[in-house]
Amino acid sequence: MKYKLILLLAFLVALSSCAKPERHEVPWEDLKGTQWKLYEIRRNYGHSDDRIIKLEPQDCENCYTLTFDEEKTGYATGVSIENTVDIQVLLGSEIPETGLSMVKVSVTELDEPFDGNQYCDFMRSVTIIFSTGFQLELYVFDDDNRINYLLIFERINP
Repeated sequence: MKYKLILLLAFLVALSSCAKPERHEVPWEDLKGTQWKLYEIRRNYGHSDDRIIKLEPQDCENCYTLTFDEEKTGYATGVSIENTVDIQVLLGSEIPETGLSMVKVSVTELDEPFDGNQYCDFMRSVTIIFSTGFQLELYVFDDDNRINYLLIFERINP
């Protein structure tokens, strides 16, 4: 428990020092029924070796998307190329020691062309999700509790 609190505090301090849009707990009423498309993946976000990863195919309109359920709060379905990614996001109130939205992910197991398997692996590893209002940020941490990957999604429906 103390370890999680220290990790959370370090993470929040690092985020507050960046000149980025304000991050907040995911606003569920605003997310219900919305659709999002993967914009970019950042490797080693916030560090000197930060780089952008683009998944292929880039011109696939329905690939690498997230759709939030209109009826069930906290549920979303993602699509890679041929796989479905089921996501349950626990609200901050369900995790009082952090106040953050945490993610549980299950992925169907089909072999994928292009970078579909990589997308499924990223999604399977996501632990924290933030909203900046116009983007969703999904975080994957490495074994040293450093941001290993940051998946940024942009809204595709009004």
